[in-house]
Amino acid sequence: MVDQCFEDLEQLAHDLCRLFPDFSNLAPLKRLADGASSIVVEGVGDFVFRIGKNPESVDSYRHEAQLLPILRGHVDVPIPDPRWCAGPSEALPFGVFGYRKLPGESLQKKRIEALEWKKIAADVGTFMQQLHAVPLDCIKDVKLPDFHGKPSTLADIQAQVLPYLKLVLTAREYEVANQWMEQMQIDSRMQQYSPTLVHGDLFYANLLVDEVKSRITGVVDFENASIGDPAQDFATQYSLGQPFYDAVVDAYIKAGGHVDESLEYRMHQLRILRSIYGLLFFAKTGDLIEFADSVHKLRHSDLLHDVAK
Repeated sequence: MVDQCFEDLEQLAHDLCRLFPDFSNLAPLKRLADGASSIVVEGVGDFVFRIGKNPESVDSYRHEAQLLPILRGHVDVPIPDPRWCAGPSEALPFGVFGYRKLPGESLQKKRIEALEWKKIAADVGTFMQQLHAVPLDCIKDVKLPDFHGKPSTLADIQAQVLPYLKLVLTAREYEVANQWMEQMQIDSRMQQYSPTLVHGDLFYANLLVDEVKSRITGVVDFENASIGDPAQDFATQYSLGQPFYDAVVDAYIKAGGHVDESLEYRMHQLRILRSIYGLLFFAKTGDLIEFADSVHKLRHSDLLHDVAK
């Protein structure tokens, strides 16, 4: 798989202005993040652009551009308004997704204890409930990717990830992971949910916050949005600890959402699947650093942490 990197930010600013006549100058660009599928830059005038690094970016930008304008009428938290989006071009072969910068800064795990995190958790839970309550008929024409937890998708993930797992895991670890993926495909409990719209990557880095007020000011990166199990969005809340997760659940229920033991079970399984899917994604994109980090996370997940080496 091809991976496109952009080191010359001056040239990138020039390419963006050529692509979007609304802008006469965006330089100097500031690099905000360098992810697996995009680099994120900020241009003069508070404009943010995600620049695709590989072919998978093209489809994700397209469905985000369709989805986000619809969502703006259903959630209270600000989300990107994708006004400057384009498919592949000679200068930007994997597309671009641009919007006015949202207020706030990306939430950092190391800062959470310095904030009134219960307020942030309450905002997250309310946002999740609003997102999951979006009528699916409103987004029926949006071509969203398949939900990772579907049996057919799980089988495809298993077939693709096994060769990588065999290279990096012990024989016993590999056996446990393989058996778990096979069981997931026939586990009826994993399919006992009412489908909703899910963000798909509601990780703390995709939450923008006002650190003074300890409130959520925006949610970004909907590239993994799909119609699937709401437990998917709960699974990422554990990254900030059990108390934060519990506060999110309380707020979700208070806002009108429903959480039961079945959701808790599926959420636990989807946390493990997230580790496996992350390993596959970074292996395919050739990001060796993130691949190694994904292997580490998988080894320390509930699936493998007790497996004898």
